[in-house]
Amino acid sequence: MPSKNFFKVAFIISMTIIFLLCVIIISSYSSSIQNSLNFTTTSQTVVGIRNAVITIGSTQINVEVVSSPQDMLKGLGYRKSLDYDSGMLFKYNDYVTPSYWMKGMEFPLDIIWIKDYKAVGFEQNVPVVSSSTVPKYSPKEPINMVLEVNAGFVQTNVIKIGDGVIIHN
Repeated sequence: MPSKNFFKVAFIISMTIIFLLCVIIISSYSSSIQNSLNFTTTSQTVVGIRNAVITIGSTQINVEVVSSPQDMLKGLGYRKSLDYDSGMLFKYNDYVTPSYWMKGMEFPLDIIWIKDYKAVGFEQNVPVVSSSTVPKYSPKEPINMVLEVNAGFVQTNVIKIGDGVIIHN
């Protein structure tokens, strides 16, 4: 009959093998999730930003979707420009009344406030900051998404309050 030590050693070895298998499974599952989210890294994008196509009103544009606090804080800051048919979509997990600023911006923007996939307001032609005072912009009601696009987008594309927003991918 095997001794008690034998059973203890067998138990420890079994638990170690089970632990290592769990680590391997979790690691491969995590990698497959990251790949399926289409994370990108280029000279002008931040790791963890997902690319998508959206339609607002009748206009379709390419967007970078951000939802982490770090990516939201940086936003489009410190970029030289933005393609005419592009933007950045900020997605919140809840309804919020955020304050946006133009710190680090090198080109003017239109900011579109979105609630439940409908435009509920906008700030047009928000200028680049040229002084130490940085104005803040906030929606008039709690929202759950914000779209930043080049200045003039709202007027050029006749975006109206109530226009629907569809995220295609």
